[in-house]
Amino acid sequence: MTDKKKELGRLLMEDFPKNPDGVQQEMHSGMAQYLIMMDDICRCTACGKRFRADQIEHNDHRRMCHCPECCTYATVILSRYRFSGTIIEGEQHYVVFLSSPDTDYLYVSCFDCTVYFAQHSDTPIYDFLETQRYIFTENQAFRYGHDHYY
Repeated sequence: MTDKKKELGRLLMEDFPKNPDGVQQEMHSGMAQYLIMMDDICRCTACGKRFRADQIEHNDHRRMCHCPECCTYATVILSRYRFSGTIIEGEQHYVVFLSSPDTDYLYVSCFDCTVYFAQHSDTPIYDFLETQRYIFTENQAFRYGHDHYY
């Protein structure tokens, strides 16, 4: 790659647009959802509401059922199956496409999204990690990010 192309790529990265508000919320809503049951209280990760555990149709660990509050199809996680520290429950990948009104450039951000569960908590941790960035111009493409992500 020539120095001119490197400089253009550096300048393009400085002007990389920010993701619009609500992108993480949209990614969160597209991820797998869970009904986390602690003793006789259950919490839905989709709607965030708590309710009695006897309101759900199944209470088997890792079985799918509907949330009685929002009707989201979710996986039941029972807290009595104790795990040490945190466990990774699921990963998903998302791509955000952005265009520039001033130029004909297409900006692409790639995210690796992971759900972690902590012991004795009914609130999962969602981690959104940007792994790659792409810029497509009229006759060139630039990639910035880790080489070990797919």
